[in-house]
Amino acid sequence: MRSFAFAALAALVGSATAHTWADCVDFTPNSKENALKGDCSAFPRGYPGRTNANINTEYTYLFSATPGSQPICQPGRQSSPSYTEEYPMGKASPGETKKVSYEVNGHQNKFADTKVQVMYFPDRDLQTVDYNERDKAQILGEWKFTENCYQPLHDNQVCWGSYTLPDELPADRISLVFFWWFEENPAGQEYSTCFDLSTGAGGSSGKNTSASATDGNNASPTMSNSSDGAAPTDSPAGVGQRQESGDVAGAAKQVKCRNRRRGCKGGKCRRRR
Repeated sequence: MRSFAFAALAALVGSATAHTWADCVDFTPNSKENALKGDCSAFPRGYPGRTNANINTEYTYLFSATPGSQPICQPGRQSSPSYTEEYPMGKASPGETKKVSYEVNGHQNKFADTKVQVMYFPDRDLQTVDYNERDKAQILGEWKFTENCYQPLHDNQVCWGSYTLPDELPADRISLVFFWWFEENPAGQEYSTCFDLSTGAGGSSGKNTSASATDGNNASPTMSNSSDGAAPTDSPAGVGQRQESGDVAGAAKQVKCRNRRRGCKGGKCRRRR
C-alpha cells in the first residue's frame, strides 16, 4: 500500500483550473491530523501518477456537449487494462466496499453538489461501451462531489466516495467506470476514469478453488468392503483385486496338494513325511 501527500504535488499538476479524474480506486483515508495524506493500494487504467506534470492534459477525459457517440473509456490510454508495478491493478472480493479518491481541482464551491458515480456494465468489455449507454449501467456507488473531503474548500483537497462490489463477480476481473456528472454546463459536460479489479481464479463466486487431492502420479482411491461389517477403508486401485486373486489361487493349490496327499507350503506342494 502506497502513501501519498497529494497536496504537496499540486504544483506539479497545474493550477486550480484542472479537471477531475480518479487517482486511487482502493483508498484508505487517514486521520484529520494527516489530512493531506491517504493510503492507496490500487489505481485506474494507464495512470501516470500525480508527479507527472502533464497529468491534467494527458489523463482528463471529457464528454463535451452531450456527444452523439463516444467511448466510455479514454481511447488509447484507458481503452484496455493497463497497469504497472508502480501503479497496480487492485483485487476484489464479492460484496466488498471500497473507496475511490480524487482531487477537487478548484471545483469545490459552485460544483460541490454535482454527482459522482461508479458504474458497472455486466458482461460487457468497456472498450465496446458508449457514452450513450450510461442508463444500462449498474450503479455501485453514488455521492456528492465534496461529500467526503478532508478540507472541502482547499483547491487541491482529496475527496472520496464508496462503492460496493456485486455479490457475484465475473472470472478474471471486474471493470468499472468512475463518472462525474458535472451538470453545471447546460450543453452537457461529464468526465470518466476506467479501472479494473482482479477477481482471481474463483469465477463468479469470487472464491479460489483448491486443486485436486490427487495428481497424475497417484492413482485415484477405490473403496473395498470389509467382511466383518466395519466401515470401508481406502486402498489404492488394484490392491484388493490382487489380494483376492491371490487367495483364490492359494486355495486351489491347497486342494491340489491334498489330492496328491502332500502338504502345501509357500505356494508349493511338498511330500509329507
